[in-house]
Amino acid sequence: MSRRLIIFLLISFTFSWSIALLLWISGIYSQSEYRLLITLLLVAYMLGPAVGAIISQRLSGGKVFDLGIRFKFNTWWILGIFSVLLIVIINILIATLMGSGLNTNWEQFKNSILEFYKNIRDNNQLSEIMSQFDKIGKYLNYNIWILYLIILLSGTIAGISINAIAAFGEELGWRGLLFEEFKRFGFIKSSLITGLIWGVWHAPIIVMGHNFPNHPFEGIFLMIGFCIVFSFVMNYFREKSGSVVLSSMMHGVLNGTAGISIYANTLKNDILYNTAGISGIISVLLIIFVISISSRLYSKTSAT
Repeated sequence: MSRRLIIFLLISFTFSWSIALLLWISGIYSQSEYRLLITLLLVAYMLGPAVGAIISQRLSGGKVFDLGIRFKFNTWWILGIFSVLLIVIINILIATLMGSGLNTNWEQFKNSILEFYKNIRDNNQLSEIMSQFDKIGKYLNYNIWILYLIILLSGTIAGISINAIAAFGEELGWRGLLFEEFKRFGFIKSSLITGLIWGVWHAPIIVMGHNFPNHPFEGIFLMIGFCIVFSFVMNYFREKSGSVVLSSMMHGVLNGTAGISIYANTLKNDILYNTAGISGIISVLLIIFVISISSRLYSKTSAT
């Protein structure tokens, strides 16, 4: 294990896990009145890998821009972002096939949302949430498919802009420093190790209910599994594009659109029907299969 890697891991985990400790000690994570503060702290949590990458890279005598900070656009940027959207959409379909159901009209959607928010103890808050959905429904002429399209488009726009800036805090570490550190091991081993580190790094916020509010302990292992398989997709496009900026956008688009399953699927189960859960892992594996087949076909075509 290199000195650069040790410094990176120590700084990244200490920085992020200290913020998680603050959230846990304060006990505010599940309190909706502190939602803005919680969001800001979670964004700060995401900065840990970038802080670790910058410091360790500088201490080892390297340049931060050597970690893949390139803004030159190429076709791989489109393919990478499109692959994330496919994962999100396929996840909804896989969850439906697994028994979650699919909201195909506004009444189904409304009942599903009401069920999702039923644990809110403040009746006024619940009424306000449902009132907002009623206003949205009226504006969209109660067309559920337009709502889904808006969620995907807005999530994508946010993903390649403001979300990407926040995701850069992670990606400079995962697809920046770790990508450079582990590429000597080859694509498969590099993706496995990076995904494992990435997943474990999430553990403190997962155990507090992030992404898996009903199964926080089981969620730790599911998150590790998701990060491992998703690392194959992320590392593939990082390698092809040569840019950690694309990695940040892909990460941002995932964060911006993954929540659509909450609206689209009738039944809610954070283990089974979750972008970071079982349905999501299956979806990513399908995309990996498609990428693998496409790459082989392209290689054969190029060879002839």
